[in-house]
Amino acid sequence: LGGHAELQGVLSQAVLLRTLHLVAPFQHLQALLGPLLIPPAILLGVDPTHMGILIGFNLTVGLLTPPLGGVLLILATVLKMDYWRLVRTVLPFLVAELILLAVLILCPEVTLALPRLLGLIN
Repeated sequence: LGGHAELQGVLSQAVLLRTLHLVAPFQHLQALLGPLLIPPAILLGVDPTHMGILIGFNLTVGLLTPPLGGVLLILATVLKMDYWRLVRTVLPFLVAELILLAVLILCPEVTLALPRLLGLIN
């Protein structure tokens, strides 16, 4: 990590995302918390584009996280499949998403490379 400000930004992202993940079963609360948490994140030096991508990605993780993952509940009902069997099937993908979320938190350049290449952000 490059310096104190960058470390502070990474830690603030981790704390904000952990806060969002704690309310994972309540996606509507995540949608409300996002706009409330982005201004303090910007003050701590977090890029708003990066934060928006992280919030969106964290929402997808929350939708797949048992025991109240909304997508899992709907899918199990539609497929008439045992819920816990579906959870075991999806678990490797959930682990991959969590690893990717960690990479995105620790390496903001991964999410910002394409927007910078296209000239959408500085």
